[in-house]
Amino acid sequence: MSHGLDDVLHDFQLRVFGEELTRVNGLPIEQRRAYVRRLWESRVKRAASRAETSGGSNPRPSQIQLYIDE
Repeated sequence: MSHGLDDVLHDFQLRVFGEELTRVNGLPIEQRRAYVRRLWESRVKRAASRAETSGGSNPRPSQIQLYIDE
C-alpha cells in the first residue's frame, strides 16, 4: 500500500499528538491545568499576532475557540 507524503505526515502528527496527550493525562491535575493554560496563552498570542499582520480580518472558525465549554 502506497501512502503519499501528506498521508505520512498526517499519520505522524496523529501519533505525536496521541503520545503527548497520554503524557499530559499522566500529570497531576495542577500540572495538566498549567499545560493547558500555556497552550491557550500561546494560541491567543498567535491569533493576536495574525490579526495585527492581516489587518484585523475575521479569524477562521477553527481559530475562534480552542475548547468548547461542556
